[in-house]
Amino acid sequence: MKKETFYFSHDYASRADEKIKKLIYKHGMEGYGIYWAIIEDLYQNDNKLEADYDMLSYDLRCTKNLYKSVVEDFGLFVLESNTLYSISIQKRLEIRESKSNRGKASAEKRWVGDKVAMQPDDVPNAIKERKGKDIRVNIDSSKLLEFYNDITGKKAKVVSEKVKKQLRARLKEGYTKIDVISALKNAAKDQLHIDNNYKYLTLEFITRADKLDRFLNMEDFKIKRKVL
Repeated sequence: MKKETFYFSHDYASRADEKIKKLIYKHGMEGYGIYWAIIEDLYQNDNKLEADYDMLSYDLRCTKNLYKSVVEDFGLFVLESNTLYSISIQKRLEIRESKSNRGKASAEKRWVGDKVAMQPDDVPNAIKERKGKDIRVNIDSSKLLEFYNDITGKKAKVVSEKVKKQLRARLKEGYTKIDVISALKNAAKDQLHIDNNYKYLTLEFITRADKLDRFLNMEDFKIKRKVL
């Protein structure tokens, strides 16, 4: 499975930092390279590494003492309860998460509308008895596509006619736009979808009547999280 790639900012003035200067003075550019390798590993592991210096140093093909010195001697990292992390990385991850959440909320709001988007995620599904009625529904699929890409990290370009037809049918049956959003959010938490990088979590999938209904019900989602 292809792993999603993220980027982090590398301050071009990082070598001007006094802590980094001391690191380079003692260990040269090898120590500097190890520092950035640790930064990369922390970003890939939610800013937490078990401080197993034997394993970590072997991975970087350096000595255990050198790795330990880079971690502990220059105030560049924090070591607590045998767990290694970085305060600066934590701050950047929090900023990234905040921006991501704002982006998702913005995309959701554009599709479902301000009034509906402000409702909490656990608003009960209130399907109205409108089956059989000829109801004109503005599905605004382009904005749904934007939200779908935001929540899955995909770059889908178009919404197929089949999806539009299914979505229009669901809305005519009484499902709401917030229902579709909620089902997408729940499905995105499914470990099978996560493990498959959302390969099978498509708009065609989530707008099927049975799938939409299943992922709307959080309790059913918890019980049947591995049944697609």
